[in-house]
Amino acid sequence: MFIGEAPGRDEDEQGKPFVGRAGQLLTDIIKAMKMTRDDVYIANRLVDLYVGPLNTPYKAFRELRRIIERYPNTSAAQHARVALAALKERHAEPLE
Repeated sequence: MFIGEAPGRDEDEQGKPFVGRAGQLLTDIIKAMKMTRDDVYIANRLVDLYVGPLNTPYKAFRELRRIIERYPNTSAAQHARVALAALKERHAEPLE
């Protein structure tokens, strides 16, 4: 089993772990072990590409909505809904 920290841009676009440059290196390592990628489980600790600092309410609202839309039936979306509700209690929802 191989676990990465978070997906990079290539992984985020393709929805699969380790498909970019690090993925090629991992594939080479697995081949050196006389195995294939199908013989191992590969995952990321985080499910999504980090978009940057959420240092304003507008950025936080936007990112939480994106998580809910992208992963609607997951625990990530459930947590994002809770965070969004808490954020709405503290700030008026910004105009888009």
